[in-house]
Amino acid sequence: MTYSPGPNRLTPEARRVLQAIHDLSEERGVPPTLREVTEATGRRAWSTVAHHVTTLQRLGLVRSYPGQPRGTYLTDAGRAEVAGQPTLTDAARHLREALAILSRLDSDRIDTPLAWATVAPEDILEHLEETA
Repeated sequence: MTYSPGPNRLTPEARRVLQAIHDLSEERGVPPTLREVTEATGRRAWSTVAHHVTTLQRLGLVRSYPGQPRGTYLTDAGRAEVAGQPTLTDAARHLREALAILSRLDSDRIDTPLAWATVAPEDILEHLEETA
């Protein structure tokens, strides 16, 4: 059975492939070949690495150009993932989660969830701390 942490998450092996693509690109100044990534990750079959690259493409972390031996490039989201930085997708997901929570809050000072957009962030934090 294959481990799958979800559509927006990486397996440890896929993360290793992403890290290897990043490290080899930085080290050599050009994107690595699948064979180089295979060697760097300690895998035996480059087809396994190719499968992980396909997953990374689907998640928008790398972009590959068919027919080019060194055609796998990290995207900005891929660089952010390697660095452990939040991306715009992360911010949007957190904002959606926050809006869902805010829509359920009952407040004397704020009538509707849309009213939160006109309130200072400090007031929102204060309110959330008071109701927590």
